[in-house]
Amino acid sequence: MELIRVYFYTAIPDQNREPENYRKTLSFLGKLQKWNNWELRLGRIVYRNGVPTTKGVDAKLVSDAIFFAIQDMYDLALFTTGDADIAYCFEAIKLLKKQIAILQLPKNFSNELTNKADYKIDFPEKICSKRKKV
Repeated sequence: MELIRVYFYTAIPDQNREPENYRKTLSFLGKLQKWNNWELRLGRIVYRNGVPTTKGVDAKLVSDAIFFAIQDMYDLALFTTGDADIAYCFEAIKLLKKQIAILQLPKNFSNELTNKADYKIDFPEKICSKRKKV
């Protein structure tokens, strides 16, 4: 199986409202830029009463996944998300005769997504846990 491209969907926090999250996000995205065959898809963050909410991220992911399936650009899509809002997208993709794998991160998964996926991959918790600084 050949990896064609990796799409990463996120939103960048406001630099003035969330300086630490902004810095961490840019640092992480900078590391991703070193990879081959990946593309960043940005949504936006809206602040309501000071609380950040992402907008447009799910819509872009769902639109791309279905569009690329219709264009026959993949046979299997691998998702790393715990957001059950995209569960219906999985059904649409499967109607297009494509397969879905979900990479489940510890403490961030949806049973609804898992049940709709063709394959489930459990990401080891020890890899996700933060390293202790010495």
